Amino acid sequence: MAPKGRATRPTPDRVREALFSILGPRVPDATVLDLFAGTGALGIEALSRGARRAVFVEHDRTAAEHLRRNLDLLGPTDSEVLTMTVRRAIDALARRGERFTLIFLDPPFAAGLLPESLLAIVKAGLCAAEGLIVCEHDRRDAPAPPPGLTAVDQRRYGEVALTLFSPERSGP
Repeated sequence: MAPKGRATRPTPDRVREALFSILGPRVPDATVLDLFAGTGALGIEALSRGARRAVFVEHDRTAAEHLRRNLDLLGPTDSEVLTMTVRRAIDALARRGERFTLIFLDPPFAAGLLPESLLAIVKAGLCAAEGLIVCEHDRRDAPAPPPGLTAVDQRRYGEVALTLFSPERSGP
């Protein structure tokens, strides 16, 4: 369920299916952060596939209410919806000492928010050492990895692309 209008752009079904095929065994028992969550499709899919916990961040109140309704349809889960900007949420989650094994980033394509969001995640230390950050973006606008992240995969699906990053490993 999504709010009417074009402000919320859910991940296309075929892209979501392909993504979860790629993620496979990483999903069960994962701790998930769904930034720019919109309808919550990615985080909810992760919960339905066995993720332990999910935090959703959506600043638009109408979209956040739809997201809460979608979570209610899923049934009882360990989930939380933060209705605030991604920047404020990253800061709040860092203060709480949160770490996530899967982070989904799906900002509005034309807004140019991926680079600053990736950098903020790294600086806040939100991605667990064994974690993965999944960025959905326009196929012509792949984000460069900020210091601390390595691109480990990239896939294209028509106009949409997915780039997956993992934290750089230090030492031998």
